[in-house]
Amino acid sequence: MARQRLLLDTNIWSRLAGQGQRYQFSQLVRDKQLDVVMTPATLLEVLRTKDRRLRREVTKLVCRRAWRRLRTEAQAEAEELVAEIRLLRPAWILDQPDFAAITRLERFWLRTIYDLALDGDRELVALNQVVGARERQEISDRQEDQRARFWSDGFFRSIEEAEKQFPTLAVTPGPAGSQMSRSAESDGWVPGTKVAPWRFDLLSVQWKALTLDPVRAQITGQAATYADWVGAYVDLEAVRRSRRDFGHLVLYEIDEARMPRAWLRRAVALFQHSMKLGRGNPVDAQLASYLVDADLFVTNDKRYARILEAARHSAKMPCATPLYADINRMDGNAVAAVEGVI
Repeated sequence: MARQRLLLDTNIWSRLAGQGQRYQFSQLVRDKQLDVVMTPATLLEVLRTKDRRLRREVTKLVCRRAWRRLRTEAQAEAEELVAEIRLLRPAWILDQPDFAAITRLERFWLRTIYDLALDGDRELVALNQVVGARERQEISDRQEDQRARFWSDGFFRSIEEAEKQFPTLAVTPGPAGSQMSRSAESDGWVPGTKVAPWRFDLLSVQWKALTLDPVRAQITGQAATYADWVGAYVDLEAVRRSRRDFGHLVLYEIDEARMPRAWLRRAVALFQHSMKLGRGNPVDAQLASYLVDADLFVTNDKRYARILEAARHSAKMPCATPLYADINRMDGNAVAAVEGVI
């Protein structure tokens, strides 16, 4: 029997480290024959911890080599898009992948960033806290606007309604003749058609990542990780010259079953509209991309577990079972709480 893959929410890692339960948790993993998977997204969230002592303890725990380190969600989601482009727009594929870039990116995200975190690299911590906060705020602001539109149209007003509406929901970008509709036409939308909202969201995110982020990266020196991964296989200039065609590809042609991580991330972001929006929503949606790589996902956030369960029921691909571990109910014992649900 294969070992079950266990993915923990950052709030669980923080409680384990804060309570000094490193060895108790390792013993639980051995006893239950679990394969703990670690995501770069988790490490980056840990580095945003303000308390220096706690940040150090959690960092040491998540960077253990006993855990299996996963590739970044940017790489995994990029490879999904590249596979669709290879199938549907082969002319955009480079004659030869940029193997040097691929090797450099993989080395950094699977090894170097963990080493820097363990060394307490101040630049990495500071950059992640500042840039991460800005990016989360941008996503949160956009999500507030989206929820206002959904609620005014009678969608996603509760998680129960969202579960019923999501599988078949299709929308237009705006009223006929409106500025939003005209803008969507230039982005590949065919007037009069309705499209699943996760596709509009995906198009917005991908176009920004592939065209705007690289420009900003040249000015600020920040990374444009998604564009770096896609650009190792795809001629990004050809994509940028084909805005309408790229939009049509995302809105109408890509197969959600072949893009499970991108779909899960967008689906969770949409289900979040049905509950109180929080500052942690962008990270929660980001982490959802990794549910494909695990069998069990344990969180101390009851709301988040409910949202993940709703997305899982609508998914066309196998993904981790979300489990809520109520640590407070176990008198603050994080290991006992995890053991009680797995």
